[in-house]
Amino acid sequence: MTNQQGIINCVDCTVFFKVGRLACPGCGRCPNCGQLRISELNQCPDCDVGLCHACGRCTACDFERGQDLVDAPCHCGYPNDPDTLDDLRERRSIGNFQGTLPSDSHGMTTWLLITTGVILAITFAKFLL
Repeated sequence: MTNQQGIINCVDCTVFFKVGRLACPGCGRCPNCGQLRISELNQCPDCDVGLCHACGRCTACDFERGQDLVDAPCHCGYPNDPDTLDDLRERRSIGNFQGTLPSDSHGMTTWLLITTGVILAITFAKFLL
């Protein structure tokens, strides 16, 4: 399922934001390759209030972490490469978190459930014997 709005999650800090932003507002990394693009700013430079860890905004003056980032693409081509944007929408769209599993993790989930069941069966069998 592809999210047409392009809301993705950061692989580093799990903040959700619109695809196409130059960097994650939570951690300042490129959402495609993970390169740090924004300095790790924790205090607002204008009013010295702590920035929100999730959205990167100052609660006092609405300054946003990364608003001073130069509008230049990352070395990996994000956000100017349309194929990269489509790939991010497929891999990390919020649609993957609304009751559906990404196709590559379905097998892992099944394996995990079976393994847990076997461990529980062995544990209970020891108590019954």
